[in-house]
Amino acid sequence: MNRIVSTFAAFAVTLAGIVAIYHYPVAEAVDPGSNTATAIEADALDSSNQWYMDNWAKIDKVFDRSNGGATVTGYGVLLTANTSSLNGGGNAPLPDGTPVYLRWVDKDGQVLPIYKTRTHRGYAGAPNPSPYAFAIPQWTDNSGTVHTLIMSGAKRPLVRVWIDPYVSPDTGNQVVQMKDAAANVPAFSHYNFGASVTTLAGQYANNYTVFMTELPTSGYMTRPQGEWIETPVGQTGGLGVKQYVSGKVWLEAQGSDLASGPTQLGADRPAASYKVVMSSLTNEGAVEAAKIRQQPVENRALLFKNLLTEHPEYIAETAYTHTNAKGEYLIKFTEGKLDQDNIYGYVEDPEGNPMPAYSTWTIPTYGKPDAFTLAQPLANPLYRPVKKAWENVHFAVIPYVSPVLEITNYDTNTRPAPPGGKALIAVSGNLSKVGTSIVWKNANGDEVKRCDDIASLPQANDCTYDIPSDAQTGDVYRVELQALGNVIAVDSLIVSNIPKVNYEPVAVEAGVNTASSAAPTFDNPATEQVEKGQAPAGTTYRLADNAPKGYTINTDTGVVSWTGDPKEADETVVVPVVAEIVNAVNNKKVDRPAEVTFNFKGKLTAQKVDLKYDDQEATVGTPKDSTPIFTGEGTADVATLPADTVFKLGTLPEGVAAEDVAINTSTGVVTFTGTKAQVGKSYDIPVVATFADKSTENAVAKFTVGDKPDADNDGVSDDADQCVNTPAGAVVDANGCAVAPVLGEVPKVNGTIGVEITPIEVPVTNTGMNEGLTCTAAGLPAGLSVALKADGSACVISGTPTEKVTDKPFTVTLGFTKPDGDKPAGTPVAKEGTATVGDKPVAPNWEDTTGKPGDDVVVPNAGGDVPDGATVESTGPGT
Repeated sequence: MNRIVSTFAAFAVTLAGIVAIYHYPVAEAVDPGSNTATAIEADALDSSNQWYMDNWAKIDKVFDRSNGGATVTGYGVLLTANTSSLNGGGNAPLPDGTPVYLRWVDKDGQVLPIYKTRTHRGYAGAPNPSPYAFAIPQWTDNSGTVHTLIMSGAKRPLVRVWIDPYVSPDTGNQVVQMKDAAANVPAFSHYNFGASVTTLAGQYANNYTVFMTELPTSGYMTRPQGEWIETPVGQTGGLGVKQYVSGKVWLEAQGSDLASGPTQLGADRPAASYKVVMSSLTNEGAVEAAKIRQQPVENRALLFKNLLTEHPEYIAETAYTHTNAKGEYLIKFTEGKLDQDNIYGYVEDPEGNPMPAYSTWTIPTYGKPDAFTLAQPLANPLYRPVKKAWENVHFAVIPYVSPVLEITNYDTNTRPAPPGGKALIAVSGNLSKVGTSIVWKNANGDEVKRCDDIASLPQANDCTYDIPSDAQTGDVYRVELQALGNVIAVDSLIVSNIPKVNYEPVAVEAGVNTASSAAPTFDNPATEQVEKGQAPAGTTYRLADNAPKGYTINTDTGVVSWTGDPKEADETVVVPVVAEIVNAVNNKKVDRPAEVTFNFKGKLTAQKVDLKYDDQEATVGTPKDSTPIFTGEGTADVATLPADTVFKLGTLPEGVAAEDVAINTSTGVVTFTGTKAQVGKSYDIPVVATFADKSTENAVAKFTVGDKPDADNDGVSDDADQCVNTPAGAVVDANGCAVAPVLGEVPKVNGTIGVEITPIEVPVTNTGMNEGLTCTAAGLPAGLSVALKADGSACVISGTPTEKVTDKPFTVTLGFTKPDGDKPAGTPVAKEGTATVGDKPVAPNWEDTTGKPGDDVVVPNAGGDVPDGATVESTGPGT
């Protein structure tokens, strides 16, 4: 098998609103179980499974499973409480229906298909809310070898159980796997378990818990990135340095089982140049965070999202740095910005991807760095009160996320490899930056090729393998993708020098009751070309046990024949065949599976249905629809038109222009609009329907054109006219009613008390020829009034104001009577304006005065001011 799947690439909606994230390498063919999209259903908690387990207590019941059904059970959880796998460790459950996958490598090195189950929230008797259970059937490979999952013995199989990354339906963050019960990191293992996992004689394994972690990919856990504060690489916590967080980051090889997080050991590597990001809350944020931490742990991530989405100002500061060559870091916060009890931190790889890591922050919540010591790497975080700083805040990074490895040109099922062939691989996904290797092994597990220090995907893909020219039929080779010594992805191929058996598809026309295939051809697996060779000497044939009825095979030639009633509908039948070919190496016959495809043609759609249109009465200027009617072979109407039917018009009859008629190419509805010239005539509009099978049906949509009366000649026919007797020339609406008059904008009114204003006109437009126009006003300054202009073209405001006002609002209203129908009063039209009236000016008044000759004489003004721009002159003696 090949094509184990999943990493950060494309999105697909799955059960319970979960969004799974998949990546599929390109391959020539996809076999069942070759990737997660085609994974084989093996849900032991599904009642349709032959090994259905109707109660959790039955996992330890011993019964014969020699023909398959080996049970692997456990829980899918978010790592929030404990690294123990016993009963899920009390961790938060995953959404109901979360897909869980299993793949295993048998003792001969062959990689078996991917199997699928899912979590079942609240399953009967399960001690954790989100249990799962596999019942793994047997698998027969290309050489006929039967593989049964037995999880015991001196040479245990490699097994991996995993959950693909998905997007949390609550927070929108990515949720990825961090460990499992067997490997303590996401990897294949030889089923060496901690004390919390129970097994029985290879028949079942329980407590195989899959632990997930939630990454902060939605952005709400930090300040906007442009506001982040950088601490230079190499900053130390020396004398005088306060308010910081420091620790180490390493790439974790072994994970942790019970009681604590992992310790940095020899297989672990320093995570150089990784980015460490830390954020802290304000005092107000800290108060709310304390309330959230009192809630059930499975609700906290969503509560923090809601809080910080509504109040991003509660995040006091986000600071970051990069690790040095030893993986060490120190992040310095601005004075007063670090709340030692309310911190959130995570790590990004050099490409900027948030990475899963053992730390106190396995879900996006704020708290103390030592709040979750069961996941926090050792030594435990230490708070320095004098420095207001945290030290030993370590991150043990899982340096990859569901990488994919595939042998692209061979597998163990339908594409065996020939001796001397070159096996090609495709690797994709997020790989570890150090400690990544490609290792080829034979069936005994011996290394036959190794490529270390893989630094890029192209470099990984270059690690191909030349299959020995003396390899025998049935030999198995596998390729492993290793990270820090862990097998994180695997694929295998099987060797065969037995030619592949090919049949050409058989096309069976409609109405035929017998058909036969051609004899099979044989393809040499040692070449790239597809040959059509003759059968090896001694080859015989038989139908497979699951072949459908009605088919026979010539045991000497391999010709497959069918006899039966003609098919009513198109149908494809795949007939499994077994060619018994002599293996020249040992002179024994080997079964080589093959398939013959019979493609039956049923009756054409045009032979099964009739198309017609009912006659329609059309009128001048009004579109008229005619809908197609399909009838079956009897008289019953077909409820819906056949799928993918396409309609078109035929050649239009004389007197009908292209603009007079249209057809909806998907529904077949014909729309006809009559003209004056067509009144009293009938027209047959030809329609052609082309069905999905390319058969066609012709029909005629008949329209007879009549004239519609319009008594008041307003352009709206009497059957649609709601207002009769409209005056000639009046503008009407779609209902044939005269449109209301329009009152224009009201100019600003300016005046002076006691001074007559210049008349002000408010324009009136009356295209509907309405009657009884009247102008009224409310709120005009005293002394002013409004009246309709004699020619009806305006409402005129005039008069002499007698009160002082400033920007006083007033309303002008135009009343009218409709000119048609029952001539009802129309809805008045109103517009607002404003008026300003000032005081009447006071004239200057110079009083008499006396003076001596030669002296300046001041003549006082006891009246109003001299207007701007005016001059004052005196006359008489002394001027």
